[in-house]
Amino acid sequence: DINDNITLTYFHGFLNSGIPDSNRSIYYNNSRFLKIPRNIAAHRIEWKMSENIIIGINESVIYATRHIDPDYLIPVIPFYPIENYLGDTDNLQMGCDATFSLNKKNKLYFGFFMDELTPEWIFNKKNHNWFAWQVGYKAKNILFNDNISFEYNWTDQRIFKHKYKVNDYYSHGQPLGFWAGPHAKEYLFDYYLTKGEHVFSIFYSLVTRGASTEQMVEENYNDIQ
Repeated sequence: DINDNITLTYFHGFLNSGIPDSNRSIYYNNSRFLKIPRNIAAHRIEWKMSENIIIGINESVIYATRHIDPDYLIPVIPFYPIENYLGDTDNLQMGCDATFSLNKKNKLYFGFFMDELTPEWIFNKKNHNWFAWQVGYKAKNILFNDNISFEYNWTDQRIFKHKYKVNDYYSHGQPLGFWAGPHAKEYLFDYYLTKGEHVFSIFYSLVTRGASTEQMVEENYNDIQ
């Protein structure tokens, strides 16, 4: 907690790459399946602008081939210049989010995620503006002791995957962040009512996923739209 209205969150995690580390395996006669180390570091600043508005900005980075990089262990330094300083081989993401409380019972929320930001190409027809976004609404005590939420998620087919496979936004073969991965969209509805010891619940999710192939990844980095 920096002060009453600003909070900094930081974490460092270890991921499973699933990629064999042939350099180390040879010392064990290739009888042990050693994996290339892969890691994630992330930080987020949340600012409570008022009683009704909360906004946040965040960065995350996937890096591999070393167990811990001390440059990413400093929570307060932006990761973007660090990633460029280290040779632009890691996979950096940026994002922002906001929550708007309409009243004590209703709130709107929004999330934005950008992968592969290239500032000098932002306004070009061919760019690296690869992103995902989320918008939702939550309400409680509408009729009785109940809660309802609506949510929409959308992900570009170019996010999460990286030109260097070792830096994919995955662990154990599963995408980090949005569970459906890249090239997907989801409509979500959730309602539950509590009455004494009884709970009535409805959950509905409609998900559509598109293709995500290695050829598509190569074409993305060749700037083929």
